Amino acid sequence: DGILVLGASMLYPDHLRASRGIEIVPELHKRSLEFQTSFEEIMKSRNTSGASDDDTVKSCPGTSLDLGNVYDPDERTKDVFSETTLAVCFATTWSKGIPGRKLARLSESLGDNGASELPSGARLVIIDGVLNHATDGFDYKGEFRLYCPDTAPFSLARLYIKK
Repeated sequence: DGILVLGASMLYPDHLRASRGIEIVPELHKRSLEFQTSFEEIMKSRNTSGASDDDTVKSCPGTSLDLGNVYDPDERTKDVFSETTLAVCFATTWSKGIPGRKLARLSESLGDNGASELPSGARLVIIDGVLNHATDGFDYKGEFRLYCPDTAPFSLARLYIKK
């Protein structure tokens, strides 16, 4: 829905150079753009309603929600991933049925010499999925539970850092 991208942009407008989302599923991308339009209308309404400067809502200038494919990226998608410092991947639906929820293809694509390689030091959070961190250039840092009614009883968020 773009909520993480837009939320980060709104919460940290003075600290982020950009807040970008890449969605591989066209229907989810469309929904993200609809959410972004609604969000921008709310911000505009709030900011023109006579709110003081302290109450003005702003977002970082480099906010975007793109349709892209991490496995077969166009130049824009490659650029986004090559500049990423924090990436979040919700694998809840499409990792079901994969033994151990191991996302070998994603790990390879974002890992060393992958099609959408992340830069050294980038943090990657995978929700309900597991990377081949030892072979694709990631350090596994740990995991925690996210309690959510959509994924009851919980989801697992795993943190990796690109070597």
